[in-house]
Amino acid sequence: MRLRTLRLDDAADQQAYASESDVARPGMWDPLPTLEENRRDLMETLESQARGETAEWGIEHRIEERLIGRCGFVKFRPAHGNAEVGFALSRPYWRQGYMSEALTALLVYGFDRLGLQRVEANCLADNTASCRLLEKAGFALEGTARQAYVQDGITKDLRRYAVLRHEFTTPPASPAGATRSATEYRPGSAGPR
Repeated sequence: MRLRTLRLDDAADQQAYASESDVARPGMWDPLPTLEENRRDLMETLESQARGETAEWGIEHRIEERLIGRCGFVKFRPAHGNAEVGFALSRPYWRQGYMSEALTALLVYGFDRLGLQRVEANCLADNTASCRLLEKAGFALEGTARQAYVQDGITKDLRRYAVLRHEFTTPPASPAGATRSATEYRPGSAGPR
């Protein structure tokens, strides 16, 4: 996999996974079933990046050369040295290490290149896969917000995780291909270049 700039022509690839309830619901967003909704979502993301509010990348399958997911800083607060991470991955690629590799590259970039001191993440308490992913990446559970989120009429708990710069250890074999693309992002630009 490699991290790269999101593009408007990613809409069809994004629709392939963003329209799936199994991908969207655990991520706390509504499915995007139409091509137009995915185009609009990408446009809003690119505009947000241009304003320096977010920093998101596409996860591209190296062999298939198509978008299979996204990850990035969905709330980016450089003045405070922190950001919140968000991610989504197409179901056929779950449990193959793609998101772990992408999240590691994102953290390396955030701490080493952006000078962040803290990276946060929120996830549903019943989203055990995301909880495990965050813990494996070095995030510590800071607490549970009980009955803080309503999904399909059911009240659910949210877990808040964070990793601090001094707690994060770079894995011995950092994903060079992913990091190379991610490190080209400049705050206030349209995304990685």
